[in-house]
Amino acid sequence: MRTPKFPEYKYLHGEAAWPLWLNILLLCGLLLLIPAIYYVPKNFIFFIVPYVFILIFLALWLAPREKIILSPRYIVCGKTVLYFRNIRTVNIQAAHGRLRLISGSGEELTIDREKFPTSARKEHKIAANRQAKFCKLADKILANVRRSAPDAIITGESSLRKNSHD
Repeated sequence: MRTPKFPEYKYLHGEAAWPLWLNILLLCGLLLLIPAIYYVPKNFIFFIVPYVFILIFLALWLAPREKIILSPRYIVCGKTVLYFRNIRTVNIQAAHGRLRLISGSGEELTIDREKFPTSARKEHKIAANRQAKFCKLADKILANVRRSAPDAIITGESSLRKNSHD
């Protein structure tokens, strides 16, 4: 049975810190490399170079990603996990480009339009790309909240699509 692949959105939430165990693993890998450079004969360069590439690949593969993961039941952003069934209030501030989700236990997740990365270079294209990404994600979140928590209070929804970033 295959595990489902949930949609991921690049988002610079700032909580993607390297875990301690990954820091220790990389430090140990580098510390093992130091004696190998001094004590291994020069023809063992064929051992050292692949070792360094494997270490770099491992670090990049295990590195934390700055993304929002959206599933039918929950949303994950950094270290925050919110179940749509537990959401009690959704506040959309389209003028500021902000979507705020508040759960029944008081846990809060704020999604800002300005934290969506874009590869555009011109200011008006950057603003348009961020607005499109924000609206797309906000529409999917609202659909999931309506389906899972029909009694949730949703405010500011009507101004989501009309308002664009100035």
